[in-house]
Amino acid sequence: MFKLYVASTEIESGTIPISWCVSKDKLKELARHGVEDPQVILCVVPEEHYHPTKEYRKVVPLKDLMTYVEFRHPGKNKIYGVMSFKYKEEARNDYLSKTYRRGYDTDMLSVDGEDWKPAWRGVTHKHSVSVDVPSDCFAPEPLAWEKAWVNHHFKLKCTDQCHFRKRRMFAYTVQPIMMVFNLVFRLLVLTLAVLVGARNLREWKRAFKPLTYEWTHLFEMFKGGTIFVLKPKTEEPHNIWAFLWWSAKSIWPIVFMPLLTVPLLILAWANAGAALTVLYVIGLALLIIVFVIIAGVLVFSTIKRRTKKRVKQFWYTEMEHLVCDGTSKPTSVSKLPRKHRTIKLRLSELKAMVCRPFAG
Repeated sequence: MFKLYVASTEIESGTIPISWCVSKDKLKELARHGVEDPQVILCVVPEEHYHPTKEYRKVVPLKDLMTYVEFRHPGKNKIYGVMSFKYKEEARNDYLSKTYRRGYDTDMLSVDGEDWKPAWRGVTHKHSVSVDVPSDCFAPEPLAWEKAWVNHHFKLKCTDQCHFRKRRMFAYTVQPIMMVFNLVFRLLVLTLAVLVGARNLREWKRAFKPLTYEWTHLFEMFKGGTIFVLKPKTEEPHNIWAFLWWSAKSIWPIVFMPLLTVPLLILAWANAGAALTVLYVIGLALLIIVFVIIAGVLVFSTIKRRTKKRVKQFWYTEMEHLVCDGTSKPTSVSKLPRKHRTIKLRLSELKAMVCRPFAG
């Protein structure tokens, strides 16, 4: 048996604590199978207008005793929870991997989101709780112009106020500098398009709209070719001599194109020594990075081996805090046993108080 607990089904915040318990038989089964660190998979979905992209999932260790979940939609919501026998990395890869704008790669629920998927309906270590989330639990949306500026370099929208504040710090410190370089690059591309006589130069306005058009869109100006090379005829030349004659007539105006290659070659020759120095520094930096990564992996594997025995003893020394005994389990950090009041949970509690989620 596996059961979820919330303090109240009448929700007053967009982020709430949730705890769980497990039957003693199920814990013994985990120990018997040698599962060192089983995980709890949580999935929050709206009960109305369900769609897989509206799911919010979280994977947390069973031994944490509780966690915090966010809501993304007002109205009736359902919290699904299931205990996984998989390791943390495997569980996260299986249940949290997702495709952009297509939801999670692994299904947990039925097509309509009203029940578990058929393959899981006979599983005993799962549970669900329904709650009602008022619309005033969510944070108000930022101003449209600020949201466009802050989210300019990100594909996904912000999930909560803290997420938006982090992006805002970047947007008002680093992003203006990036925008200056971006604008310089756009002006260089536009200048190049003018110098080579790009036929599609009517798209020049894209260079001055960085929030609307990506820098890659500027190369649309070059798709029509150059005015210094005549457009090909619709019919192909009937023989090789006709083709050569037509080609010669087509490309002769290219001699009037502004000569860009000569100054570029002179500049490259003058800075050959500097370029070699830069390549040397980059190579040395890459070697240092590789060394640090390898050393970190070795240290991590050593620590993991030394703590493996202690992790295996978890089921025999702290089992009583997880066992379902007919009473409600703590749904606040202050009510947990002292050794389980981790920094991670305290930070999650603080975030729940100061960071309201945005409605999806």
